[in-house]
Amino acid sequence: MKTVNYLHSSQFTGKRPYSDVVLYGPTGLTTAYKSLVDTGADYAQFPAAAASLVDLLLSGPPLPVHTASGIASMTLIKDVSLDVEGISITADVLFHPDPNSRPLLGRQALLRAVEAGFNRKEWLWTALPSPVRHQHFRDFGDSTGSHFDDENEDIRIRLLRRIKQLGVSDPNVDLFLAILTSDIQLLRSSLQAGADPNLPFGELLKLSHMTCHQDADYQHLLTQFLATDLGSTQ
Repeated sequence: MKTVNYLHSSQFTGKRPYSDVVLYGPTGLTTAYKSLVDTGADYAQFPAAAASLVDLLLSGPPLPVHTASGIASMTLIKDVSLDVEGISITADVLFHPDPNSRPLLGRQALLRAVEAGFNRKEWLWTALPSPVRHQHFRDFGDSTGSHFDDENEDIRIRLLRRIKQLGVSDPNVDLFLAILTSDIQLLRSSLQAGADPNLPFGELLKLSHMTCHQDADYQHLLTQFLATDLGSTQ
């Protein structure tokens, strides 16, 4: 069996993408969070206690915000300084009164960080279980945890392009193509169109398979992909 070793590791669980985000206060104080990348959220979000740690004054009336667990009252602060995986940006931030609320990297901050220029091999990390691995963005969404070597990557690109040629209109296809080809504009448009960064590559193929399965070129590329993907984990 071939062992795949990754340069970084962290004890996360689940299959959700996380990013290292540093919050800056007006006096230069900072606090850092492992933030869930959530393109369904409009803004970055931190516990209100984070503002106290960096001497950031939470002014203004609380706003009702729809969350996955219901409506919560939060304070929105404009143009907060953030560092997202080493990229400095300013973004609007919501502060949640619950000290145990999950930090989020929402769509606005994510797109501003992308526009600032990320290295696709380094900026975003994905938490995978058993064994836990901290993977590069180029590997995220891969349900097997296998590494994208050059051959595997080329086959994935060709397979995704064939899926698009066969009429599959899915922003998730564009998202994976953007990652694999370092296309920042396509990455931006796919996220704005609702692409899910938590979707594993294998699930994307399942969603596309009914439309494409009778095409001979698709079948050939799929067979090549399965052969190289299995080879990278054995």
